[in-house]
Amino acid sequence: MSPEEIIQAQVVAYNNRDIEAFTALHSPTAQLFNLPTGELICEGEAAIRERYSKRFENPKLRAEIINRIVHGKRVIDHENITGMTPERVVQAVAIYEIENELIQRVWFIFD
Repeated sequence: MSPEEIIQAQVVAYNNRDIEAFTALHSPTAQLFNLPTGELICEGEAAIRERYSKRFENPKLRAEIINRIVHGKRVIDHENITGMTPERVVQAVAIYEIENELIQRVWFIFD
């Protein structure tokens, strides 16, 4: 799969709240970062599974892609996320880096 196909499959898994499909698209050593601070949000399959399993409990959770840029092995998505917080839609930018057809690193910017 191309980097764009991998990220689109990840968005579909996210919107379906399918933790198995979602984690399968990430490297076992994947790292998620908060871009403005550089803080490591979580690392590794177990941490990603734990973080997103909790999030996937919300039946209203949904990511809508507003814009996507593909640049080599990186995909940048501008997203509206419903159900992440109860009071509002969250805007986010996610920068995904693909290695060996898996998501290796993600940098997030949240509003």
